[in-house]
Amino acid sequence: MLYDEAFVRRFWSQVSIPSSEFPRAWKNKCWLWTGATRGPSTDDKGKLQYGRVTYCGVKYTVSRVSWELAHNERLPADILVLHTCDTPLCVNPDHLVRGSHADNVADRVSKGRSAKGLSHPKTRLKEEDVLEIVRLKTEEGWTYKRIANKYAVGTTSIQHILEGKNWQHLTGIPERPKPKCGRPVGAGHHNSKLNPDKVREIRRLFAEGSTLTELGDRFGVHKATISGIVRRKEWSHVE
Repeated sequence: MLYDEAFVRRFWSQVSIPSSEFPRAWKNKCWLWTGATRGPSTDDKGKLQYGRVTYCGVKYTVSRVSWELAHNERLPADILVLHTCDTPLCVNPDHLVRGSHADNVADRVSKGRSAKGLSHPKTRLKEEDVLEIVRLKTEEGWTYKRIANKYAVGTTSIQHILEGKNWQHLTGIPERPKPKCGRPVGAGHHNSKLNPDKVREIRRLFAEGSTLTELGDRFGVHKATISGIVRRKEWSHVE
């Protein structure tokens, strides 16, 4: 399961789906996100607004969540979800397609949105700079330091862009999972020693009297990890 049922219900409760007696009619229309957003409103000076949600401590664009729910597939971090309808708040899966950062840049340029930047008085980087930073890292393999030197900013600023902490509404890069969160890192983490079956076994053995230390030794993890699992602070998505 990509997302738990409570989150899915909450997600769709914040989507306005046009009603129609003809199913094909409402499937072809935009389904607009009514929840939290990032960026100025599309009605305010024509700038774009993107829906965002937080799941298990990680921020995602709502278009990404909608695509993943429709296809039951977790997208790689370097793959974006683009709109064929050119409506940023739309989450109709029929209007969403996979794309690369290069596709996103090309789409923005073709629609005249690549050079707007932001009006924040302390902002050094503009939108076109951010998109170029992503391209330099993902396509050219530049280091953080080299990119930072090019734009006269700190390496932390570059890191935050490429890890989805800043400018995520523009790049579409999902913020990296926080270590304390069980679901996003979970079995998919390259260093993970556990999987859902082992987590269930840990909880069963603990309920039968095994200690945290015994379970940590048995499964090759720290007893603090075992504690988080049995208290459902970690791997909370596993029943």
